[in-house]
Amino acid sequence: VLICMVKAATSISSDRESGVLERIFSTPYTKTQLIISKLFSNIIVGFITASSVILVLKFVYGNAMGNFLLVLLISFLVAVVSVALGTLISAVTPDTATSVQISFEIFFLIILTSEFLFSKENIYPKINNIIYLNPFTYSVTAMRKINLFNWGFSEIRLEFFVLLCYAIFFTALAIVLLRRQSK
Repeated sequence: VLICMVKAATSISSDRESGVLERIFSTPYTKTQLIISKLFSNIIVGFITASSVILVLKFVYGNAMGNFLLVLLISFLVAVVSVALGTLISAVTPDTATSVQISFEIFFLIILTSEFLFSKENIYPKINNIIYLNPFTYSVTAMRKINLFNWGFSEIRLEFFVLLCYAIFFTALAIVLLRRQSK
């Protein structure tokens, strides 16, 4: 999550600082095409990173996993959501340093509210519902269902579609906010 988010968060803001973004805006390419191209390039890097970690865990360390292809699918979606969130951060921040700082702050909020460290039963009851606003809660839940219970796609389809919706939402928001900022 952190690697994907920080890499994506610096992509547009570093282009803005170096003047590349203004040159891109003078071409016939739209801002939507710019965002989508940034997403694709960063998703490829993120998925290769996540796949490498999963392959090492599986084949070098011999970790027990459920359905290997579902683990890769959820990892791919986590990379997509992380990159979309990082692109959103990059679209609204003025410089690279701010992008990196906000990425780290959001990363720690994500970890603290995603059931990665604490189960929902151990979270203070009045803020328990906040975990459902975090897209990575759904990825942790899906991975637990796959790896602990060896469940298939039909049991994790809700988590899959929620992650997909978050990726679309973050991407659309990045496109809209980049357009507002560049006018």
